[in-house]
Amino acid sequence: MNSTLLPLAGVMLLPGIVVLASFLPIGVERLRRIALIAAGAMLLASLAVAMSPEMRGFTIRTNVLTAFGGSEALLRVDALSSALLPFAAGLWLLTAAVTPRASLDRGGLRRTALATLLTPWRDAIMAGHGYPGRAFVARQGERATGA
Repeated sequence: MNSTLLPLAGVMLLPGIVVLASFLPIGVERLRRIALIAAGAMLLASLAVAMSPEMRGFTIRTNVLTAFGGSEALLRVDALSSALLPFAAGLWLLTAAVTPRASLDRGGLRRTALATLLTPWRDAIMAGHGYPGRAFVARQGERATGA
């Protein structure tokens, strides 16, 4: 695995592990400990992504999502999304650590992990000028105005 993909894979896998563990027959307190450990590890991995200069220009490109020539960035880590990754991880850690045990049951731990898994990646995909479909939308606008 590429050294730039390793921190991103860690950031992506940790909430997924908690989601999968929430379906296993383990106690809620043990699941809470797993979520706290995963959230702390995700915070460290996302800080590594945010501080790494080579990660700020990381993109995964594809031309599957556009009908026209050229490729679109399916996933891009730039200055905005690299700052949002530690923010989401820190919020997950804070939520899992300070929410009363009676309020954060198995389903609540699953929902917080899912929200953490999906939120920063939506921002990483949509950040800047390289989100999938932007070229298509721009060309449709050109067609509508006749330019």
